[in-house]
Amino acid sequence: MILKYKVKKALLPFFLGAVVVAGASATLAVSLKDRSNKNVVFEIDLNVAKSSGFIADAYRRAVNDFNAWNKTHGYTGIDVELDFAPANEVYNKLNSKAQLPNLYLTYADGAVRYEKLLPEKQKDLVVDIGNVINWNDEYEVTVATPGKPTKKEQVLMDSLKRWKKQSNKNNNEFIGKGNLDELMENYKDIPSAVPTPQPQQNKNKTMQTKEVQEDYNHYTPYLDSFIQEGLSNDGKMYVAPIGKSIMTGIINKKIVSEVYYIVTGNILDPTIFPMAEYFKVLNNEENADLANQDDFNKNYETAVSDPELQNKVRENQPKVDFSETVKDISAISSNNVYKKDGTKSIKDLVIEIFKDLKHEGSLTRKDTFKSAEESKLTKIFSDMNNVEIMTYVFWKITNNSSLSDQNKVNSYAMGADDITGLVYANIATGGEENLYNYNNDDPYSIQIQKESHGLQRTLDLFGMANKLAPFDGNGNGGNGSHPGTIFGGSGGYGSNYFVDGGMMNYYGSSAGASHWYWQKPKTQDKYKRLDITTKVHPEDLVTIGGITDGGSDKSSVVQQGPGIAMFKDKNVAKNKVAAKFLNFFLQPDAVSRFGIKASYIPSTKSAYEYNGQPGIFIEKGFNQNDKDYGTVYAKEAVEKYLDAIIQKKINLWTVTPSPFGDIMRAGVIADFFGKYYGTADISAKWDDSSVDFFWEAETGNIETKIADLFGSFAELKWMENK
Repeated sequence: MILKYKVKKALLPFFLGAVVVAGASATLAVSLKDRSNKNVVFEIDLNVAKSSGFIADAYRRAVNDFNAWNKTHGYTGIDVELDFAPANEVYNKLNSKAQLPNLYLTYADGAVRYEKLLPEKQKDLVVDIGNVINWNDEYEVTVATPGKPTKKEQVLMDSLKRWKKQSNKNNNEFIGKGNLDELMENYKDIPSAVPTPQPQQNKNKTMQTKEVQEDYNHYTPYLDSFIQEGLSNDGKMYVAPIGKSIMTGIINKKIVSEVYYIVTGNILDPTIFPMAEYFKVLNNEENADLANQDDFNKNYETAVSDPELQNKVRENQPKVDFSETVKDISAISSNNVYKKDGTKSIKDLVIEIFKDLKHEGSLTRKDTFKSAEESKLTKIFSDMNNVEIMTYVFWKITNNSSLSDQNKVNSYAMGADDITGLVYANIATGGEENLYNYNNDDPYSIQIQKESHGLQRTLDLFGMANKLAPFDGNGNGGNGSHPGTIFGGSGGYGSNYFVDGGMMNYYGSSAGASHWYWQKPKTQDKYKRLDITTKVHPEDLVTIGGITDGGSDKSSVVQQGPGIAMFKDKNVAKNKVAAKFLNFFLQPDAVSRFGIKASYIPSTKSAYEYNGQPGIFIEKGFNQNDKDYGTVYAKEAVEKYLDAIIQKKINLWTVTPSPFGDIMRAGVIADFFGKYYGTADISAKWDDSSVDFFWEAETGNIETKIADLFGSFAELKWMENK
């Protein structure tokens, strides 16, 4: 059932100053007076990025590179000026009638929200970025089912035709006279870290070098979803994608192998050294040949390939009985498919779940679980039914073994640093559209999908975890402490436990990939035995997508990342420089350099590959040690999820931008888990009918937050959508 959340008779927002009331909505009047500042201002406020650190430095480099190039290519005396502002600065400027920035970094939801708060006659201040991008004429939208485009695909197809026509017009509505090719001076002298692509056959004619170079710099997104993240239902593009991160899952196959051995007595992968060091801490004298190794890689490969040493260590493994059946375990949800029969023992069920993985072989550690085998493991942990079972298994091991107290509070079957992304990924992988739908022409309505199987199964998983390990608040995770089960809700980062080897699978942002595996601190001279045998290393990682009921051969992950939005300036000369900067930033050299330095995935297709050659992002970020470009941060981990994207092992999915986006993500979903899973105040209603409780608990929260955004309301109610 879809319910429509309808807002009527909006009054003045309490947090806004001068407003103009137009019809039923509260809106803002914004001064159109030109700035005293002569430059184009690119504003980044604290809500989106900090003013210090490698991400801030990457933006500074992009601005400096553009200003240097612009000085000799149609320079009009206007530079781009980077302004790191306090949190909510755009809101404050809207409120006080201060001059708005020409360019600003934001998530698409933010730009939509600003537009809805403007009076009707000033809404065109929020620029349709699609009209400003210099599109590649060869770019076409990929339709998953030929001849049957989805609504999102059709909106992008229709918009792209309009955008391409506008960018080639000699009177562009944003920059005035001239077109975008002329503005960019046909990309003359644009920095390029790869040889000029060789001439190629295209549409039955040979392209000359100049034509190829222009085609190379004209914008094509690597994936359509990069554009769709900023694209509204009515076809307006609110932000230009520069770099993206994804909310992805990661498996520690070392601990998976160890858990499998403890449950079944069988070896899943003989190339992975047993983790008895974690589950039963050995004396320092034992296996001394593994301690303090100077040559880590050599000695580790030797250790893990020594069957005698493996067997010696496995003698110390905990003995845990898994003869109970699924139906005997009340904590496992009634929606779990294995509960319907329920007669198999947990041990037999685990053997069945992993039956398609090979259990013997002589591959090296780095080659194990590659390709097909890795895909099988990914599918296992993409199935919510399996994740429930393995969460129970892990919890029982950690609570029935001789773990030290320290290891017990640091052990979790799963970590979820982005619970909202996990919920959305479950919904998307299961074929549901979203938890909510937004109609752009009605800024005060939101349609909520109340009966969501993806949400229900996510709530099932966390509900089971709480039954096994009720919150006590005493673990190192603070408010996220449910030892042995799932770290999430609030209170620190789950990746801290994952990297130390105490977590089976983890879900969070790819922007934190450097925290997925252990790196020896510079202050530590030698490797300790636990560093070698227990902590996670790049070869231990396997990428998964979303987790859904029944799993999927190609699961979905949520992509997100701030983009560049524009406010239209009365000074056309500034608009030209703003458009020029945007297209400079989107060309492969600049966007690759930014991605390498800021740990984002660049959005431009030719950054990855062009004309049969590796693009700059791949060539410089992974294959060379170039001081100017640097190396992709945590490249071993980034390769894992980037390979999954390139090989199309996972789908990237995004929600349609709306003014309610942040409300639904941080204000509703994250709020619910933080309030109930992250504290001792978990409701008894959080059970098999927990979706009903979810909406019951959060309805008042939605009302409050929408009122904060649009004002107080005389009438507010749920209505069934006809």
